[in-house]
Amino acid sequence: MSNLCPKCKTTQTIEHNGGQWCSNCGKFAVPPTLRHPPTSYLDQKKKAPQPMLLTCSSCGHKDSMGDGLYDDGEWICGACIAGMAYPN
Repeated sequence: MSNLCPKCKTTQTIEHNGGQWCSNCGKFAVPPTLRHPPTSYLDQKKKAPQPMLLTCSSCGHKDSMGDGLYDDGEWICGACIAGMAYPN
């Protein structure tokens, strides 16, 4: 069941987060129930996930996957790739 918006007086509201919200002006006719708080209120002490470290199949160095090449089930670090591309 929709309610009229208290500000617009003619716009029908829609259900949003347990309340009735006006899509025209953004006001709530019936306040939301915050059983699930917005993400900005969630535990902000949580740390960002750490990158997965892979072990180079050539030199054994542990590094993030972003600086290397993964193929055929093996990962090679960027330094080993550069050494293969530009040998001394």
